[in-house]
Amino acid sequence: MKQISLIAVVITILSIVGCSSVNWEAQVDIPSRVKIGDSTPIKVSVKENGQPVSGLEIKTMLEMKRMDHGNEQVTLKEQEKGVYTGMVKLPMEGEWVANVEMNKEGKKKEISYEFKTEGVQ
Repeated sequence: MKQISLIAVVITILSIVGCSSVNWEAQVDIPSRVKIGDSTPIKVSVKENGQPVSGLEIKTMLEMKRMDHGNEQVTLKEQEKGVYTGMVKLPMEGEWVANVEMNKEGKKKEISYEFKTEGVQ
């Protein structure tokens, strides 16, 4: 009986891992020169096997790499097939990390993208 329970647990874990495994490739675009405090565009392009992935829910959380200035969260909207955009207000220039969470029909992938901004007038 214990073997059957153990096998059921292993199968459940493998099915969960298998369902969440996706081959999405994401490219994140954020301008390197930004006007501090103004809205800055963020764009995420997602492909799977070279084809755009449509219908994703994408959320981003941006935070400073070496300082704690809180974080900026943005939900991106699909503008064209596989291309998702939004606007974010960065409070200062410097080194940032964008944590991107992509979801679709129970499938999920997260990536981190590091970038540096320079403030302009």
